[in-house]
Amino acid sequence: MQFAECVPPIRKLILHLALGGGFPTCSAGGVRKADYTKPKNGRPGYVVMTMTDGTRTRYTVPTRAQIEEAEATAKPGSPLGASSLER
Repeated sequence: MQFAECVPPIRKLILHLALGGGFPTCSAGGVRKADYTKPKNGRPGYVVMTMTDGTRTRYTVPTRAQIEEAEATAKPGSPLGASSLER
């Protein structure tokens, strides 16, 4: 896996979000605000990142099942579950 050292902290973040935790922000990285919507009624949670230049991007927080599937099907040298965990 190309970025194996990144898997544990990213997995921890996704699990934190999936359990209703907030999304951390870093103004030094150009993020002005991050709004997190918790999963409900069978719908996934998502994060809307607002950058300092005003642009916004929405990211869906994958379910635990999607994370496990992505990890099980990941190919060495490719992003973890790139096809199933899209933004």
